[in-house]
Amino acid sequence: MTACQKTKPRITVAGDIMLDRYFVGDVERLNPEAPGVVIRVDREDLRPGGAASVAMIASSLGADVTLAGVVGSDVPGSQLQSLLKEHDVALHLWIAEDRPTTTKNRFIVRGQLRPDRFDCETTSEIGGDAVAYLAACPLGDVLLIQDY
Repeated sequence: MTACQKTKPRITVAGDIMLDRYFVGDVERLNPEAPGVVIRVDREDLRPGGAASVAMIASSLGADVTLAGVVGSDVPGSQLQSLLKEHDVALHLWIAEDRPTTTKNRFIVRGQLRPDRFDCETTSEIGGDAVAYLAACPLGDVLLIQDY
Protein backbone atom coordinates (compact mmCIF):
# COMPACT_ATOMS: atom_id res chain seq x y z
CA MET A 1 0.00 0.00 0.00
CA THR A 2 1.31 3.44 -0.89
CA ALA A 3 1.17 6.49 1.35
CA CYS A 4 -1.70 7.91 -0.73
CA GLN A 5 -3.93 4.86 -0.34
CA LYS A 6 -6.30 5.01 2.57
CA THR A 7 -8.09 2.21 4.34
CA LYS A 8 -11.50 2.60 5.84
CA PRO A 9 -11.50 2.81 9.62
CA ARG A 10 -13.30 -0.08 11.31
CA ILE A 11 -15.55 1.26 14.04
CA THR A 12 -17.58 -0.67 16.59
CA VAL A 13 -20.44 1.33 18.12
CA ALA A 14 -22.03 0.04 21.33
CA GLY A 15 -24.83 1.62 23.30
CA ASP A 16 -28.54 2.38 23.54
CA ILE A 17 -30.19 1.50 20.25
CA MET A 18 -33.39 3.39 19.48
CA LEU A 19 -35.88 4.01 16.74
CA ASP A 20 -36.88 7.65 16.36
CA ARG A 21 -40.41 7.93 14.98
CA TYR A 22 -41.76 11.25 13.72
CA PHE A 23 -45.47 11.74 13.10
CA VAL A 24 -45.84 14.57 10.60
CA GLY A 25 -49.09 16.43 9.99
CA ASP A 26 -51.21 19.50 10.64
CA VAL A 27 -53.37 20.69 13.49
CA GLU A 28 -56.91 19.84 12.53
CA ARG A 29 -58.86 21.31 15.46
CA LEU A 30 -58.92 21.78 19.20
CA ASN A 31 -59.27 18.62 21.23
CA PRO A 32 -62.79 18.54 22.76
CA GLU A 33 -61.65 15.98 25.40
CA ALA A 34 -58.77 17.90 26.97
CA PRO A 35 -56.66 21.04 26.54
CA GLY A 36 -54.62 20.71 23.36
CA VAL A 37 -55.03 20.03 19.68
CA VAL A 38 -55.90 17.15 17.38
CA ILE A 39 -53.12 16.47 14.86
CA ARG A 40 -53.99 14.86 11.52
CA VAL A 41 -50.95 12.71 10.72
CA ASP A 42 -50.05 12.67 7.01
CA ARG A 43 -46.92 10.54 7.24
CA GLU A 44 -44.57 8.77 9.59
CA ASP A 45 -40.77 9.09 9.32
CA LEU A 46 -38.47 6.51 10.88
CA ARG A 47 -34.83 7.19 11.73
CA PRO A 48 -32.15 5.37 13.69
CA GLY A 49 -31.66 6.95 17.11
CA GLY A 50 -29.10 6.76 19.92
CA ALA A 51 -26.21 4.43 19.11
CA ALA A 52 -27.94 3.47 15.85
CA SER A 53 -27.73 7.11 14.73
CA VAL A 54 -24.04 7.27 15.63
CA ALA A 55 -23.40 4.08 13.62
CA MET A 56 -25.31 5.40 10.60
CA ILE A 57 -23.40 8.70 10.63
CA ALA A 58 -20.02 6.94 10.92
CA SER A 59 -20.96 4.68 8.01
CA SER A 60 -22.04 7.66 5.89
CA LEU A 61 -18.61 9.20 6.52
CA GLY A 62 -16.94 6.14 5.00
CA ALA A 63 -16.18 3.86 7.95
CA ASP A 64 -16.85 0.14 8.15
CA VAL A 65 -19.22 0.06 11.12
CA THR A 66 -20.52 -2.68 13.39
CA LEU A 67 -23.32 -1.81 15.81
CA ALA A 68 -23.65 -3.78 19.06
CA GLY A 69 -26.68 -3.52 21.30
CA VAL A 70 -30.16 -4.77 22.15
CA VAL A 71 -33.42 -4.50 20.23
CA GLY A 72 -36.74 -6.16 20.83
CA SER A 73 -38.26 -8.95 18.80
CA ASP A 74 -40.92 -6.57 17.50
CA VAL A 75 -41.91 -4.43 14.51
CA PRO A 76 -39.81 -1.39 15.57
CA GLY A 77 -36.79 -3.70 15.97
CA SER A 78 -37.27 -5.07 12.45
CA GLN A 79 -37.76 -1.56 11.02
CA LEU A 80 -34.57 -0.38 12.70
CA GLN A 81 -32.57 -3.33 11.40
CA SER A 82 -33.79 -2.62 7.85
CA LEU A 83 -32.83 1.06 8.11
CA LEU A 84 -29.35 0.19 9.33
CA LYS A 85 -28.77 -2.40 6.62
CA GLU A 86 -29.70 0.26 4.02
CA HIS A 87 -26.79 2.32 5.43
CA ASP A 88 -24.29 -0.58 5.32
CA VAL A 89 -24.07 -0.97 9.09
CA ALA A 90 -23.12 -4.49 10.20
CA LEU A 91 -25.27 -5.66 13.09
CA HIS A 92 -24.27 -7.54 16.24
CA LEU A 93 -27.62 -7.36 18.01
CA TRP A 94 -29.14 -9.25 20.89
CA ILE A 95 -32.80 -9.73 19.90
CA ALA A 96 -34.69 -9.66 23.21
CA GLU A 97 -37.98 -11.50 23.56
CA ASP A 98 -38.69 -9.86 26.92
CA ARG A 99 -38.35 -6.17 26.13
CA PRO A 100 -39.47 -3.78 23.38
CA THR A 101 -37.17 -1.89 21.06
CA THR A 102 -36.70 1.55 22.58
CA THR A 103 -38.80 3.96 20.51
CA LYS A 104 -38.93 7.74 20.86
CA ASN A 105 -42.06 9.21 19.25
CA ARG A 106 -42.39 12.87 18.31
CA PHE A 107 -44.87 15.09 16.48
CA ILE A 108 -43.96 17.60 13.77
CA VAL A 109 -46.75 20.04 12.96
CA ARG A 110 -46.35 22.43 10.00
CA GLY A 111 -42.59 21.98 10.10
CA GLN A 112 -42.25 22.62 13.84
CA LEU A 113 -41.28 19.96 16.36
CA ARG A 114 -43.80 19.92 19.20
CA PRO A 115 -42.51 19.53 22.77
CA ASP A 116 -44.66 16.43 23.27
CA ARG A 117 -42.91 13.06 23.07
CA PHE A 118 -43.92 9.58 24.08
CA ASP A 119 -41.43 6.79 24.67
CA CYS A 120 -41.73 3.02 24.62
CA GLU A 121 -38.82 1.48 26.49
CA THR A 122 -37.65 -0.83 29.24
CA THR A 123 -34.93 0.51 31.53
CA SER A 124 -34.12 -2.69 33.40
CA GLU A 125 -30.69 -4.28 33.02
CA ILE A 126 -30.14 -6.85 30.29
CA GLY A 127 -29.48 -10.45 31.30
CA GLY A 128 -26.17 -12.30 31.52
CA ASP A 129 -26.61 -14.12 28.20
CA ALA A 130 -27.11 -10.80 26.39
CA VAL A 131 -24.08 -9.28 28.12
CA ALA A 132 -21.89 -12.24 27.12
CA TYR A 133 -23.11 -12.08 23.52
CA LEU A 134 -22.46 -8.33 23.25
CA ALA A 135 -19.02 -8.69 24.89
CA ALA A 136 -18.08 -11.13 22.12
CA CYS A 137 -18.63 -8.51 19.40
CA PRO A 138 -15.53 -8.18 17.23
CA LEU A 139 -13.81 -4.86 17.87
CA GLY A 140 -12.67 -2.55 15.12
CA ASP A 141 -9.90 0.04 15.16
CA VAL A 142 -12.11 2.30 17.30
CA LEU A 143 -14.74 1.54 19.92
CA LEU A 144 -17.42 4.21 20.31
CA ILE A 145 -19.60 3.87 23.39
CA GLN A 146 -22.79 5.86 23.10
CA ASP A 147 -24.68 6.73 26.26
CA TYR A 148 -28.09 8.25 25.71
